[in-house]
Amino acid sequence: MATPALNFVAVCANASLPVQGNKNQYLKSLKDSGASIGSAQSLPDIKERFAALTWVRHAVANAIDPATWSATLSAPLLDYLRSLYPIPPARPDAPAGETDLHRLAHMVSLFIPAALPAASTTSAPAPAATSSGGINTTRPSSSQQAPASASTASPAPQPAPTVTNSAGKKRWLMHDELHALLPDAVYTALDANAHLPAEKRFKLQEACKKSSTSALYDPATGAPFGHQLQLTLAEGAHFDPVKRGLALAIAGRSAGPESPTAASLIEATGRRSVLFEFRTHWAAIEAELGGTHELSGTNVDRLWEGVAFVMQARAARATAWGCPEVELACKEQFEAIPAYRTAVATSVSRAASALPARDAARWVNSAYLSFFLPFWWEHVLLRSRLEDTEAARVSKEILCQ
Repeated sequence: MATPALNFVAVCANASLPVQGNKNQYLKSLKDSGASIGSAQSLPDIKERFAALTWVRHAVANAIDPATWSATLSAPLLDYLRSLYPIPPARPDAPAGETDLHRLAHMVSLFIPAALPAASTTSAPAPAATSSGGINTTRPSSSQQAPASASTASPAPQPAPTVTNSAGKKRWLMHDELHALLPDAVYTALDANAHLPAEKRFKLQEACKKSSTSALYDPATGAPFGHQLQLTLAEGAHFDPVKRGLALAIAGRSAGPESPTAASLIEATGRRSVLFEFRTHWAAIEAELGGTHELSGTNVDRLWEGVAFVMQARAARATAWGCPEVELACKEQFEAIPAYRTAVATSVSRAASALPARDAARWVNSAYLSFFLPFWWEHVLLRSRLEDTEAARVSKEILCQ
């Protein structure tokens, strides 16, 4: 048996999987795929991370059983592979023989775009080449997949049936239905109105039973549950950074597993490490927001990266909550972030262009601060939940420093 390669660049070379590109291309591919960049900074480190993503996406796309990955990868490379995505804990009803690598494979499959060509599931910066070394770069049809692989790999959960009305609008599960399906901690985290007194909550629940939620709420700025919020900004729609920022914070809420399993402890440790890295940048971001110059592209990138990291971890957690509708919604919210980012930037830029030059930078900073502050304050800085009045007070302090 051949000696396993020492790194993923070599593994991909042995399998003729393309990893050519530059640093910016690697970073974009990793961000677009939702993979964790970790502490990688240098070009070789980032290329290695991209190569790991390239290998695992091909393995998953071609139904290569995770139980066989150790024949190609050494133990250190398997550990490195596990760091690409937060791995959810095992479900109580998990199939016999399921390992953390099977759950990792499911996570990878969630973030492979459905529209991506079968010959290239890597978001590679270079055109796909014909592979060798035991990994086929063509996605097989269901009839071509080996029965042995299907018997050992963890089956992907079936999506919940989508219930729509005659106008094609989705009918969401509501309070009693979700409460019966979700763990209590998850239900409370997703409930956008958990802070209301019982009397008001009862009236709200009765209203949701009688009317479509879209008739009661603007789905971009309000919804009964966080997973029901739509991270979209239609062309010509008004961008209210305060309302959308508070909604984004609600959309980021989730709950981890209650039992201290190995997987949950690994997730918590990795999460703390990444959040600490984001927090080291906050002082510079805060100072720039309160300055006279427009927030730099680098710091805008960091703010969005913080959002993407939290939303990706939330989508991973949702796979263990036992509610396919919520799992799918959390995944769709995470996948909506790139388009949402583009729409928000366009709206902010358009509004700023109508202002005098001396006021434009200040308005841009104020808009971005109002939008990102509730999310970062709660989910990245881990300080507290900010309601509208308190968020306005903190924003004013930062802008007037």
